[in-house]
Amino acid sequence: MSQVGQAVEPFKLFGVQHISALLAVVALSAVAFKIGQSRFSDRANLLGGCLFAIYAVGLWSFKLKDGMDWGYDLPLALCDITFLLCLACFIKPVPLWVTLITYWGLGGTLQALITPDVVQAFPSLEFTIFFVGHSVIVLAVFFLLGRVPHDRLAGWPGLRDSFLGLLLYTLVAGTIDFAFKLNYGYLREKPAGASILDHFGEWPYYIFAGLALGFAIFFVLSWLLKFLPATDSASRAVDR
Repeated sequence: MSQVGQAVEPFKLFGVQHISALLAVVALSAVAFKIGQSRFSDRANLLGGCLFAIYAVGLWSFKLKDGMDWGYDLPLALCDITFLLCLACFIKPVPLWVTLITYWGLGGTLQALITPDVVQAFPSLEFTIFFVGHSVIVLAVFFLLGRVPHDRLAGWPGLRDSFLGLLLYTLVAGTIDFAFKLNYGYLREKPAGASILDHFGEWPYYIFAGLALGFAIFFVLSWLLKFLPATDSASRAVDR
């Protein structure tokens, strides 16, 4: 996607634009977590849910304006499913849903931001949609971690549930991909842009290597979550 009447440069991995976007996500994530802990948390939760719903409607309306592209427009990418689960958690933060968005959002979506499947640089629509769409997931996760008792997400239970969920996603998405010759989750071939999967060999080896990397990332997250500060308001957000 390119801007009309304006030459758009190719995206450069870890270039100035990429590093700036990553730093912005880090800073805004810290702010989102603090808001989740604050006395404005309930109002921010309502606002966040509304903004997520508006963004989802706007994004898919934009995607579908030229008709359905079955290879790109179905909400079957892991980030799309995480986005929809985030929206659901603004309405009711079910512990399992919060667990999945925490590990998938911080593990998978952050990895996508670090090695994005983007060809054109800012201000292309491709760059903007990719980074906004993925960044809001990370911000939502940190906001919700400020509201919910995230100590329940740490350790073996969180690691187990998130990785089993990832295996289930791989099985379901992979079945759909091969049945209809699609490539959601990059389970049939690697992304066109730079990706960490480029270092994991050919199909199907990169899938197993990717799952192993996912487990390792989830393991680290399960340990790091123990160090997030708790909040007095967290017990109101999720029922025991």
